[in-house]
Amino acid sequence: SSRAKVSLNMGEGIRVLHIGHSLNDDLWHTLRIERRGPSIEVKLDKQVQMAELTGQLITLHIASIHIGAHSLTDHKTHHNSGHHYSTKDVPNFVGLMQNFVMNGNPYFEMARDGQISNFNVTAKVGKKERVVHHPVTFKSRHTFIGLSQLKAYSTMNLYLQFKTLESDGILLYNAGKNQDFMAIELESGHLNYIFNLGDGARKVRSNTRTTLNDNRWHAITIGRPSLRQHTLMVDDMLATVSSTGANVHLDLEGLLYLGGVRPDLYDSLPKLIQSRHGFEGCIASLDLNGETIDPSGADVLIPSTLVAPGCAGPVTKCSNTACANRGICVQMWNSYACDCDMTSYSGPTCADESTAYQFGANSGLITFNFPADKRPDTKNDLLALGFLTTDENAVLVRIESGTSNDYMELELVDGNVLMVYNLGTEDLDIGELSFRVNDDKYHIVRFTRSGQNSTIQVDNHNIMSKAPAGRQLTIFNSHSKVQIGGKKNTVRDAIEKPFHGIVAGFVFNGHRILDMAVEDDSRITVEGDVKLLMSISNENKNKNGGQQTGSADIYENSTRMESSGDPQMQQPKGSPVYDTDDLIYSGAGSGCFDADDEDDCSKVEGSGDDLITPVYTSSPRSATAVPPYALPSTDTSVVSHKCDDDEDCIDGSGSGEQTVHHVTAGSTNNVYGGGQSGVHHLQYTTTRAPYEPPWVGSWTLPPLTSAPVPTDHSFDRYYPPID
Repeated sequence: SSRAKVSLNMGEGIRVLHIGHSLNDDLWHTLRIERRGPSIEVKLDKQVQMAELTGQLITLHIASIHIGAHSLTDHKTHHNSGHHYSTKDVPNFVGLMQNFVMNGNPYFEMARDGQISNFNVTAKVGKKERVVHHPVTFKSRHTFIGLSQLKAYSTMNLYLQFKTLESDGILLYNAGKNQDFMAIELESGHLNYIFNLGDGARKVRSNTRTTLNDNRWHAITIGRPSLRQHTLMVDDMLATVSSTGANVHLDLEGLLYLGGVRPDLYDSLPKLIQSRHGFEGCIASLDLNGETIDPSGADVLIPSTLVAPGCAGPVTKCSNTACANRGICVQMWNSYACDCDMTSYSGPTCADESTAYQFGANSGLITFNFPADKRPDTKNDLLALGFLTTDENAVLVRIESGTSNDYMELELVDGNVLMVYNLGTEDLDIGELSFRVNDDKYHIVRFTRSGQNSTIQVDNHNIMSKAPAGRQLTIFNSHSKVQIGGKKNTVRDAIEKPFHGIVAGFVFNGHRILDMAVEDDSRITVEGDVKLLMSISNENKNKNGGQQTGSADIYENSTRMESSGDPQMQQPKGSPVYDTDDLIYSGAGSGCFDADDEDDCSKVEGSGDDLITPVYTSSPRSATAVPPYALPSTDTSVVSHKCDDDEDCIDGSGSGEQTVHHVTAGSTNNVYGGGQSGVHHLQYTTTRAPYEPPWVGSWTLPPLTSAPVPTDHSFDRYYPPID
């Protein structure tokens, strides 16, 4: 008859009640059992059964709870008061259960959120339907509200939801006695739970696959299943950390700050808390140890006029006119910012001329030296600059490693732009050979690298892509120096293949090196015939190509010029939309990135994929875009395997062997299709010298020839053309 059977044994015999019928109808049913002393009431949907137990014992001693099945080792037979009951007779439950609560404990939720330490789950746990209640909007990152102290001495169960477009900010903070404290913050789009029991601060970092500042609701659950175990669950991804010190109690006191702290507290916050401002966005569903808190109601001890009920989205939004010169509009909560890194321009809307330097006839060099203890290993690199020159052959930029022969070199070869890079196996090259740039007009070069793959774009021409065949290394080890205007031969103390002309708006991995030179940054060295410019002449601008002819005024300070162009829209930094965007986003994981990371992140045990996010510390001016997918290359050069270790390869570009390079470049009539034209092949020969002295190259330039472009390749767009 498929009814429910409830059996109860208090030690003096089993009492059995049956209720309902035809319960195997694939419909939801609600069962509720209440006992007060010897009285039992069983409710199934709208049916009720009541019974009274006989005997003197009224206490139920619970050793374990089994849901859906009995323990495989616990097949007992009871012979009490004539009732024979064996667990072997009861089959396992097959179906769905939800909302199992016993004596106020929601065991399903506690098990899923890591709130129970001694449990075992073999059933499939479904995703939680997250209902948003009591939402509030923090309209500014310079505000907060104060709540009563969080009680977390030996146990804690904290839950809240949030959504934002901001990548950083304190969500919650409660100080304590001596060194004790707990905090929740966003850092670079990931969530940190930081606490100190008195033995030193510990940090648990979210291990979600993507960043959390995507303007979607995310759920945070923090718990202490035991005195030494601490859990952080963000959405459905769980991370845990154990405390090993002598102290096991979290002794908090004072206000629980929500959305930020008092302005005078930021400078005295514990070292592991990175944020120096509050949270801007929405917070909802705040639950502290089972008590629902209304952040806009009577629970607030210190209110704020900048915190309002409800969740309102961004007021000021990106538009197609927000950023000039194809700058990328980055939406924030109540504003937007323009990412100008790949434009060669600067300013709040990428409309201002960037700092420019002139490299004179007597040659000169600007060098940025990475500190010896802060030399990053990178898997992704971004380089952009503007220039004008009449040189046919010169080195514009050279980036060198401090521990290997890894290098990148942007140069002019017979008036064409060419980038050559080596990550430890062979020289890889990519260039724009369909037109010359030594015409004394302003040109913009954008280069991106993702592992061994790369793209390059000059002005608004098609993006050239390269994906080398064969096994390639992917890490540029230990960035040591960036040279602009040539390359220094330290043995001869001479600048080789010097560049003569103007360089402006130079950005490499977020470092605005020319701006740093103006500010007399100690990491910058300027030598030779190099002069700071006041401006690049306005009357010679060419709107169609981002080009202008090159008269310039020399002055001690750089000023700005206005320009125009179409912007490109972008999701906030670290918030990829995989189904609509062709950019490469590495999975976000434990927060370690490919530049140098000074964070003291604790090792966590996660339930999700522990992916590594290659990120460098961007310039405070803007976020930084991520390189696009690179297309398969037509390069047929043979790969020589000189090293099998991305991280520790020392041989680099080899030791004196001669390499012949074949570079293919082409263009299409438009970005989405059309005929192909202007395809050229350039062959040049380089002789690779050992790491010391630096590389010296010789060039052989045959006449340019035409050849068809393979029809099965198309060009991914990174920046759209200006209409």
